[in-house]
Amino acid sequence: MNQPAVVVADPLAAARTARAAGDAGTALAHYRAALAADPAAAAVHAELGDWLLECGDALAAAQSLALAAAWSGAVGDYDRLGLALRAAGQESAARTVFERALALDSAATGVLNNLAQLLYETDEVPAARACWQRALALDPGYARARFNLAFLELGCGELATGWALYEARHAVYGIDYENLGMTRWDGAPLADGALLVLAEQG
Repeated sequence: MNQPAVVVADPLAAARTARAAGDAGTALAHYRAALAADPAAAAVHAELGDWLLECGDALAAAQSLALAAAWSGAVGDYDRLGLALRAAGQESAARTVFERALALDSAATGVLNNLAQLLYETDEVPAARACWQRALALDPGYARARFNLAFLELGCGELATGWALYEARHAVYGIDYENLGMTRWDGAPLADGALLVLAEQG
């Protein structure tokens, strides 16, 4: 992604200051001033889009991220645009954007994960499975993709595969048993030992 040009530095800094102070209206005005100074500032469009998505305005976020992607051509900007469109309920457009990102970089595992999630949510289970499997073929240690695929497999009754993939939850949620001062039970018989069951979910 292109870095903001010098001409937008002051209004961009002011926008960030206003955001930190919780003044959304002023922040938006400064972002618009920065983009008026340099309409091609892809990084500013992207930052504005990310912020709008955080604020819950997915449609406005998608508009800003579309400009970011158009100016930068970056895979990351297309990926975030896809997420915004998905949040806005525009699944078909989101799919097209994710596929555009993959056309630019077929090995973008994050995009594959996001596309797979979209396909899963729209009941395209075989296509979703194929996407997650493709991501894991590229990066077998990609915990988020393993975790997401676990839910698909469990939902399809593939219990052995699903539960094995579900072990990725420890990496996803940062559970470190060693730092907890305990050893995970491996299922072996317990000889006069105690088993502590920890709740992992609310």
